[in-house]
Amino acid sequence: MKKILTAIIILLVTINVVSAQSFLNGSFETNTAASDCNYNLNNSTFNSRVSYTIAFGTGNQMDILKRGCYNNTVPDGTRMIGIAGTNAIDQF
Repeated sequence: MKKILTAIIILLVTINVVSAQSFLNGSFETNTAASDCNYNLNNSTFNSRVSYTIAFGTGNQMDILKRGCYNNTVPDGTRMIGIAGTNAIDQF
């Protein structure tokens, strides 16, 4: 019985210590992109304009879009990103 009680206490103490991952700039609002649509940016340009976000791979066609550029609805905030490419393999 002592072992079970000790295990429960350790579990309860551990639950308060465990935390989830935080997403910085999850809606891509923190950026230095121009106020218009930004299409087909290479990885280094995209990385320099969007904080806490890293583009990589051979595609080199990242988009920083705002409401009205390509889509009139943005799930959160006023910005979104897009990945362009000729096929799915090029995007990664």
